[in-house]
Amino acid sequence: MRVAHFAHATDRTCASAQETMLHKLAKQLIADGAPLMLPEVVAEYGGRRRLVRPAVTIRPEGAALEPGLDGLRPDILITVTGRPLLVEVAVTHFCGPEKLALIQERRLAAVEIDLSRVARDASPEMLEHAILRSAPRRWLWNRLAEATETAMRAEAARRACSREATLERLGNALIVAAASPTVEPADPRLTWAVEATRDAGLEGAVGIAVDGDGCFVVAREIWQSHLVGRHILGGIPLDERTAATSLYPVVRGRFAEPRPDGFEWQVITGRFPALRQPCDVVVDYLRLLGLMGLLVRDPGGLWRAGRAAVVARDRRQAATAHRIGHRKAPARNGGK
Repeated sequence: MRVAHFAHATDRTCASAQETMLHKLAKQLIADGAPLMLPEVVAEYGGRRRLVRPAVTIRPEGAALEPGLDGLRPDILITVTGRPLLVEVAVTHFCGPEKLALIQERRLAAVEIDLSRVARDASPEMLEHAILRSAPRRWLWNRLAEATETAMRAEAARRACSREATLERLGNALIVAAASPTVEPADPRLTWAVEATRDAGLEGAVGIAVDGDGCFVVAREIWQSHLVGRHILGGIPLDERTAATSLYPVVRGRFAEPRPDGFEWQVITGRFPALRQPCDVVVDYLRLLGLMGLLVRDPGGLWRAGRAAVVARDRRQAATAHRIGHRKAPARNGGK
């Protein structure tokens, strides 16, 4: 059962009155010609941001409250250095998309002052400071920002055109380089690797064409024998991410660069599919060796010598022993 009692009244009317008061106070202060801070003018395009003009404080030369402008009614219309400026005051309601579109379509300089976070119990001095200076404010449209954004758009188009031309030159240069004749290796260890691979009976595992292998300056048999000798016969585990590291001395020019001419390899290969980064070529070759049973991938992702590698090592050791014995035999016969 409810009995008659006193209760506090809801504060909805009070809150609405405070918002209305704050809105009216802001309009009146600005219309009376008080010094008003305008926000900095910033242009943004393509993820770039450019400061056009820092924040400035102006004093309106004239003002009109809520004038009708052919279907558009701003909170205040002031004049600054002979130019009209619309000022919107937002306490709970901000400039909607239709009004914003109309402002931008008519190319009307306009600023919105955000008073939504101003304390309703703030002192008159604090309210005045917030309205005229400290409250957040933004440009709804500004001719300087639009002009700068147009210039930034043109600059971006020129950069894109220049970048496209540079990418085209780079791709064509890499294609020519990849088609150039191979050379004999200067490092004797590479020659040794070819011999070791043959001794192990793994001729069928080297000299295999792999897409994009023109990035290597030596013949396929040579760079592939290096990997076979090091990681299959030598038993050194191999990480795909660093697979091509030991081959960089035999990689052609800019193919060894992580970002040739500033371009990521993904961009280059996307435009020129025939071109591939050396590490991607090596990874494809390692997977072929895996299909042959010469390499297996462990749970940690490393490639290790497979069971077929054991037979190849034994075969190589036998061939090496036979060669050494064959070389020593004439010396023993000569001694007798």
